[in-house]
Amino acid sequence: IHSSDDAIVLKSDYSTGKKLISNNITVVNTLASSTGCNGLQFGSETVGDFHDIHWINLTVTGAGKAGIGITSNDGATISNVHYKNITMSNVCTPIFMKLTARNRCPPPHTKSQIRDIYIEDVTAHHVEGSRGNWTSSWDSIPGLMVGPNINLKNVMLHVEGGGRRDDVKIHPPVDRHYQPRKLGVRPSYGLYIRNTVGVTFNNMSLSYDHVDYRPAAVITDSQKITFDRLAAARAP
Repeated sequence: IHSSDDAIVLKSDYSTGKKLISNNITVVNTLASSTGCNGLQFGSETVGDFHDIHWINLTVTGAGKAGIGITSNDGATISNVHYKNITMSNVCTPIFMKLTARNRCPPPHTKSQIRDIYIEDVTAHHVEGSRGNWTSSWDSIPGLMVGPNINLKNVMLHVEGGGRRDDVKIHPPVDRHYQPRKLGVRPSYGLYIRNTVGVTFNNMSLSYDHVDYRPAAVITDSQKITFDRLAAARAP
C-alpha cells in the first residue's frame, strides 16, 4: 500500500447518525507507506470505540506523520490494541499517542481514552520523513490522561538526532492538535511523555545517527512510568 494519505487507518465518524463500535480487526503481513500522513493509524475521526485490534508482521517504509499513530479526538475509547513485529523506516515520528476533545458528534460527549495498548518487537530506523523528524510522544489536553496499561516490549528506536543543548529548555505547546509536528521540537530525542499514566517499557533501546545533546526521555505531569532494561545513547 503506497499512499499520500494515511496508508492503513481505522476511523469512526457520525455520518450514520449513531456511534459504531469497531472491534476484532487484524491487519497482517502488509507493506505500507505514506508520503504525507500516517503509516498505521487510529483517527482522526474517532466517535465510536475501537477494541481488540491486532497489527501483526507489518513493514512501514515511509510516513509523513507517525509510523504508529493512536489518536482519540471525538470521545472514543481505544483499547486492547496489539502491535507485534513492526518494522519502520523513513517515518517522521515512530510512535505517537494523543487525546483531545474535538467531539464531532452530538452530546452527551464521552471522554476520549487510550488504554490497554501492547507494542512488542518494534524497530524504527532512519527516522526522517517528508515533514522532518519528531520525537515519539504520548500527550493529551488538560483533563485527560493517556493510559493506563500502555506496554512496550523489545522496542528499538534509532533516530536521526542532532538536537542542540538549548533544546532541553523547550516546553511543547498544550493544544488540541493531533498531528505529531504540532508539538514542535521536543526537549528529548527518544521519548516525550506528558499527561500519561501507567506505561511500562521492557527492554527498550534509544539511539541516534548524529550526536544529540537532549536527554533520551522527558516525562512530565505523568504517573506510574516504569522502565525495565533501558539502553540509551548519551552525548559526550
